[in-house]
Amino acid sequence: MPPATIAEPPESGSSMMIWLAALIAALGLAGGAFWYLRRREALAPVPVIEPPLVRRETPPPQPDGPAPATGEAPAPRPAPPPPPVPGRTSGPPVTLHALPVRVSKSMMNATFAFRLTLENQSMDRWEGVSIEADLVTAHGSAPIGEQVADPATALAPLSTLEALEPGDSTEIAGEVRLPLGQVRAIPQGRAAVYVPLLRVRLTASGKQPIARTFLVGQLPDRQGGRLRPFRLDEMPQSYNAIGLRPLD
Repeated sequence: MPPATIAEPPESGSSMMIWLAALIAALGLAGGAFWYLRRREALAPVPVIEPPLVRRETPPPQPDGPAPATGEAPAPRPAPPPPPVPGRTSGPPVTLHALPVRVSKSMMNATFAFRLTLENQSMDRWEGVSIEADLVTAHGSAPIGEQVADPATALAPLSTLEALEPGDSTEIAGEVRLPLGQVRAIPQGRAAVYVPLLRVRLTASGKQPIARTFLVGQLPDRQGGRLRPFRLDEMPQSYNAIGLRPLD
């Protein structure tokens, strides 16, 4: 039997050198790659951080108050309306107020005595003032134009004034009569009554006429009651407890 042949190991030195060379090459590549990446990061520009967009909430409405100071002066507020001129009213420029004195009934006439106050509430001077008045009676069947004074219809002359200055007032005593034959009687049960109406009209140069009508009656028996009519079938007498009620 031939002797066994022992195989020689490979040259371990050369193999180790090859492995080391490969390892060094790999390390060199890795180091180069690492150096390249670090240099790229160093040369890269620093990113700019922009602030996030925030949605602005609409502020709640503020109560009225003084406007904030600005460079421009605030617009001036409108001036308040001027106060009313003393002496000027929304009513007639000259007022007519009647005060009763008495009602008398004779066999022929019904007579009404009164006082009339005129007051100039305008700023104008009224010249050539004329006062007219008459006495009629109220009735449901009579035309309204025969009962209520009309500025366009003349009445019986009563008094005159040369002038009435602004703010002045004057009082006139007057008396008007109505024949009993012209009284419009109103049946009231077994009696006949009548309701006198005082009509007054005022005119002046260059001014619009003014007219008023007043109902004349006896004062009521109780407070808050209505004026009472006069009886036509009573004996002649005078009535002092009387009142007036304007019809305008």
